[in-house]
Amino acid sequence: MKKSLIVVLLLALALVACAPKAAAPAAEAPAAAAEAPKKVFKAAMITDLGGLATSPDTKGFSDLCWEALEKAKKDLGIEITLFESKELADLEPNLTKAASEGYNFVVGCGFLFTDAITAVAPKFPDVKFALVDSVVDAPNVQSLVFSSRKPQGKGVMYTTPPISSFL
Repeated sequence: MKKSLIVVLLLALALVACAPKAAAPAAEAPAAAAEAPKKVFKAAMITDLGGLATSPDTKGFSDLCWEALEKAKKDLGIEITLFESKELADLEPNLTKAASEGYNFVVGCGFLFTDAITAVAPKFPDVKFALVDSVVDAPNVQSLVFSSRKPQGKGVMYTTPPISSFL
């Protein structure tokens, strides 16, 4: 249960860190600026081969990632989309599709995304990627990795690089 809460909280924190900052109100804004459409922060999640759970008893990383995005939609007003992968060959095309369609934040939940994010992230340097349960060393990738040891003290999860790198 603690691990689930930590995943949801870290993904929510990563979303908040990547969300665009609210502009300070200007004393006098030009009429054209007032009519400009508001740019919505867009986040996408790509499922691995297991997809989302069909019952609460079988929830995994993908379900926790999706719940975090749904919470961000509710709390922050972001736009979210789910891309489902039916086979391993779908991971890279789905990541590419999300990044090329203007999503600001793209999440791959599970180690199966390691090679696909390694290949796709450099092609989209302005898109922030998150990878759960594996590590990709790239400036626009946030890796969320669980400790394989029994926790000592506080924390069962380590992040590489720190979430603050997206600020």
